[in-house]
Amino acid sequence: YLESKKPGRSLVLASGTPVTNTIAELYTVQKMLGRAALEENGIEDFDSWAAMFGREKTTLEPNAAGKYEMVTRFQDFANVADLTAMFREFADVLTSDQLAEMLGDKRPQVEGGARTIVPTPETAEYEAFRGVLEQRMEASKKWKPSKEEPNNPDPIIKIIGDGRLAAIDMRFMDPTLPSNPDSKLNKMIDGVIAAVKETANYEYTDKPGNVEPTKGAATMVFSDLGFGAGVAASRGFNARAWFEKRLRDAKIPESQIAFMSDYKKSTAKLKLFKEVNSGKVRVLVGSSAAMGTGVNAQQRLIALHHLDAPYVLAILEQREGRIVRQGNKNSQVQIYAYSMFGSFDENQWSMLARKKFFIEQAMSGDPNIRSIEDVGEVNQLE
Repeated sequence: YLESKKPGRSLVLASGTPVTNTIAELYTVQKMLGRAALEENGIEDFDSWAAMFGREKTTLEPNAAGKYEMVTRFQDFANVADLTAMFREFADVLTSDQLAEMLGDKRPQVEGGARTIVPTPETAEYEAFRGVLEQRMEASKKWKPSKEEPNNPDPIIKIIGDGRLAAIDMRFMDPTLPSNPDSKLNKMIDGVIAAVKETANYEYTDKPGNVEPTKGAATMVFSDLGFGAGVAASRGFNARAWFEKRLRDAKIPESQIAFMSDYKKSTAKLKLFKEVNSGKVRVLVGSSAAMGTGVNAQQRLIALHHLDAPYVLAILEQREGRIVRQGNKNSQVQIYAYSMFGSFDENQWSMLARKKFFIEQAMSGDPNIRSIEDVGEVNQLE
């Protein structure tokens, strides 16, 4: 309808992440904004588009149980200069590097130039459990529906969930286990305590230049699983209670710790953000859904901690956009991503870094780039 009213100028799309996870998404954008060019080149259907620009490859990749197996997916994109030329006929692109150059010191720099991966050792308990995960994966793949059992009793998605929780802390699998200081959860808490302690005397000024009465920088924790009440009830281990206990033991006042899940109303959230910006709240914990967008609590953020790795690059960029943001009064910030050896985390963090690199290559519009590797979603349910 819009196209019939104003041919060629009917739609404007604006996004910080036009490609959220794989370069193949350019096809969708082209269908909406450059359909005529697709039709002219005879590639208006996806199979034809993929035949011109994409190449599949079968490679060994670790699944959620940490076992390597063959997976087929988009691996390379050819004729990239032609693809980006078609894209740029309607797209005005500003990459994150270009934006950083434009803003200069108006937003903070990440210490070391990028997030720091904090490796945690594979615990003995997880190593043993990984074998159980592999057995469950094999059994789940071999399962066939029957009259007596129409639904898979142990679906792959449940196994993946168990693997991700176990990588955080094995007490999610067996709440009777003692706390392991090398667990990913404990290592993340160590990092939060260190950040809070080391920045306790930081001073900040208001717009007129007056020193604000409350000292101390703030830190933020992202985790999409593990801290919910439902997980605590079903697993018998309360990660939130353990997190709060360890911070209390470190003499961090309870009033300085907040969980986004406790703030439902928009007025309550705005009040919370004000308290983080003023230094009253110094530790804020939440999920990507609750805290990834619409959160302007950056003024004192000095450190951001990822307890888990999101599946999609756009979600990761939204998370880190909370701290690498105009209005942050710190000139330098730290970003930490926790990853346990032998778990799916290792592959996931590497995958996300490669996604960012190759997507920015595709967005750059460099005519000399003829082919690039794609790093779209691994078939993680295989």
